[in-house]
Amino acid sequence: MEQEPIFRAMLKDRVKRNRKVANRLGRLCMSWSHLELDLTLLLHRLMRISDPTVNNTILGVMGLREKIQALHTIGFKRAPSPDWYASLSKVLNMIDNELRPERNRMIHDFWITDIDGDLQRSRLNPRVVNTQSRAKAVQLSVNAKITPELMSLLCQNIETASVAINLMSHDLNAKPFQDTARAKNPAQNQSKDQN
Repeated sequence: MEQEPIFRAMLKDRVKRNRKVANRLGRLCMSWSHLELDLTLLLHRLMRISDPTVNNTILGVMGLREKIQALHTIGFKRAPSPDWYASLSKVLNMIDNELRPERNRMIHDFWITDIDGDLQRSRLNPRVVNTQSRAKAVQLSVNAKITPELMSLLCQNIETASVAINLMSHDLNAKPFQDTARAKNPAQNQSKDQN
């Protein structure tokens, strides 16, 4: 084990050089956790299941993407207004299509330092790619140069989405639920109610 001190020194140096990024990754994890909690609480409010065992079982087995899908559907059904649902849908799409994939890359990719000492996020992604017309090559990984500022911006965007979800949840207190699916065509709904 004569190599162990060398590897420990390398690890210590790596940690020291990446301290700013490590701090921002911690903030990213906390911000994402808060956003997931806010989405879960909004879904809880919209589902209106009074039995805590049933409610927590349903919410506990759902992954984030399933919760987002449920929020789209139940949010449409129980929106206090069409504008409220439009805002919800916009935020949910941003979370699912932009923030979630970028957060996953930040958390699950490898972090490496290039020859110039710049930090890069790297993901093994072996595949054949087109390099020029009719020319192909093997690409082994995808690398992206990442700065602490880019990570801070992602955290800010996640926190902004969390604020938007909280505001929508708060709006549910101010406005009664309505069945927006039924509200769109009252004449059709009257005939259903009379049957």
